[in-house]
Amino acid sequence: MTRWDRYVDFWREREDPDVYAVARIVWGLVVLLNVGHQIASPGVFELYALPAEGGVWPHHPPPWWSLFHWFEPTALTVSVVIGANLVAAIGLTAGAFTRFMAFALMIIHMALHQRLGIWAYGGDTLVGVFSFLMVLAPLGSSWSVDALRSGGQESVPSWPRRLVIAQLTLLYVKTGIVKIGSTWTLWGGYSAVYYVLNDQSFARWNGAWSASVYPLTQIATWMVGWWETLFFLLPWNQYLRRPAASGGWLRSTLGRYDLRPLMLGVGACLHLGLFLTLELGLFSWLTLALYPWFLRPDEARRLLERTLGTRWRGVR
Repeated sequence: MTRWDRYVDFWREREDPDVYAVARIVWGLVVLLNVGHQIASPGVFELYALPAEGGVWPHHPPPWWSLFHWFEPTALTVSVVIGANLVAAIGLTAGAFTRFMAFALMIIHMALHQRLGIWAYGGDTLVGVFSFLMVLAPLGSSWSVDALRSGGQESVPSWPRRLVIAQLTLLYVKTGIVKIGSTWTLWGGYSAVYYVLNDQSFARWNGAWSASVYPLTQIATWMVGWWETLFFLLPWNQYLRRPAASGGWLRSTLGRYDLRPLMLGVGACLHLGLFLTLELGLFSWLTLALYPWFLRPDEARRLLERTLGTRWRGVR
């Protein structure tokens, strides 16, 4: 078998759909949290509506793909769009008309993101990118209203899940590479974490306390930079640990141990630390909501059976 044949077979592999169910539910709940935050915010019209109706951004004609290209962002229009966002998030979480709900979330988010102007941040971009990938994935194949209604599927393609993992890996590795030569390295004294804890535009608390633990902030800086840069080792490790993977010295070394507890554990600590110390919105929770895509199908099945029982799987 040639390398090309192995490459094609890798993308054609199929698996149990339960990983997609866990990924859908977790992502949907975090998006629901985000929508709830929007609804509860007194500044929602300030962010999205016309200046005459309480907003701060003038209405320049947006691109054709934006909902606000077709509907002027009045207070009523914004209310309807936010309400539709809530309905779509509930539908996605429950797995009802799943692909349509995922597509609706993507379109709504693109419109809202475009209206944010300079207030848009990395979390908004993250939601947009991964919402598109959610549209491609068979998220409603099991443990969903769709599966209960239609019978679901015993197996689904693996490639959408692998695309999500590849995109998350690219995000982390690129973030690590752009830190090279800055305050994240030896040349900058590994001072990045200390500086950001004292940056009042991001810091959740007064950062004066960090001076007393400066060496610890240097260690954290070193760990984060290398962890992000080397994150590509995790999908490579998972690739080598597949039953269909070929043998050889690489599989016996890099593929010998499961790197998920280490790499994802460090990531969970990183994002929890970001949430506790910095004002980054829901960025940490949105990123952590992508970690279930690394589950194995048998792990996802056990998790769902323990939390939801067996009757909701919907696969006949």
